Amino acid sequence: MVSIRGTLIVKGIVQGAGYRAFVMKNAQKLGLLGFVENLADGTVKVVCEGEKETIGKFIRSIKKVEDKVTKVENIKSTYGEATGEFEGKGFTVKITDPNYELFQGYATSEKYFGLLLAKESSTLSAVENMHSDINKNFSIMAERYDLISKSLAKGLKMLGQEFVRSRKEVATALKRLDKTIKIISKK
Repeated sequence: MVSIRGTLIVKGIVQGAGYRAFVMKNAQKLGLLGFVENLADGTVKVVCEGEKETIGKFIRSIKKVEDKVTKVENIKSTYGEATGEFEGKGFTVKITDPNYELFQGYATSEKYFGLLLAKESSTLSAVENMHSDINKNFSIMAERYDLISKSLAKGLKMLGQEFVRSRKEVATALKRLDKTIKIISKK
C-alpha cells in the first residue's frame, strides 16, 4: 500500500481536555507516524503518515470522543504525499512551551477531578439512598416478625386453652365411663 500524509485541523473543545493524549494513543494503536499539537487559535493540529485506509479509520476514531470534557465539532482534512520524516520517531505530542504545557496539564486535571467529585457525590447519594431503603426494609421486616410472633403466641395460647378444655372433656368422659362401668358391674 502507498503511504500518504494527512494534515488535520480539529475544532471544538479539544484543548485542556486530554485530547492530544487520546489522539496519540489512537495513532499509535493504528501504527501511524507523526505528531499532534495545540494551536494558538484553540484548535488541534494533527500531521500523520500511513496508509489512506488507516488514516480514514484514525479520523473516525478521533471524532468519537466519549467523555464529558472533550467535544469535537469538526475535522478538516488535507492530504498529500508522505515525506517519511517521521520514520523511526513514531507518533508524538509536539510541545512548544513547557510552562504552557504544565498549565494545560493542571487545567485538564482540574476538569477531570471536578467530574470525579461529581460522580463521587452521585455515588455517595446512591449509597445513602440504599442505606435508607435497607433501614426501611429492616423496619418492615421487624414489624412483620413482630406480627408473626404475636400470631404464634396467640395460636399457642389458643392451643393451650384447647388442650386444657379437651383434657377436662376427657376427664369428664372418663368419669362418666367409670360410672357406667360401675352401674353395669352391679347388674
